[in-house]
Amino acid sequence: MRHFPSRAALLGAVAGAGFGQLSARFAALPGGTANERVIAACESYVEFARSNPALFELMFRAELAAMGQEVFEQFRVLVTALPASDLVATSLWAALRGLALLPDVDAVLAVTLDAYVR
Repeated sequence: MRHFPSRAALLGAVAGAGFGQLSARFAALPGGTANERVIAACESYVEFARSNPALFELMFRAELAAMGQEVFEQFRVLVTALPASDLVATSLWAALRGLALLPDVDAVLAVTLDAYVR
């Protein structure tokens, strides 16, 4: 018995669940200063990507990435509290996506956070 009308619908549901998990991580961030919250969000994002590489890849496929707009909005609100512009939030989001795939992510994340947040 088929539960989804198409492969695209199935992949969309899986990606949607992944974005839901990432959103829940952002919603559960500890209190603190704006800097501390952005750093925690970035670390949580990278940890999620590293722990769920296949799901993360699926979530950011071109045809599914728009589903993550609500999660990006949560992230944008955190970053613009620094204060920083929407463009800075978008740039940091893109940087995190790329660096999450690197083998030496901890060192690169530290440099990235120094450049954007600290």
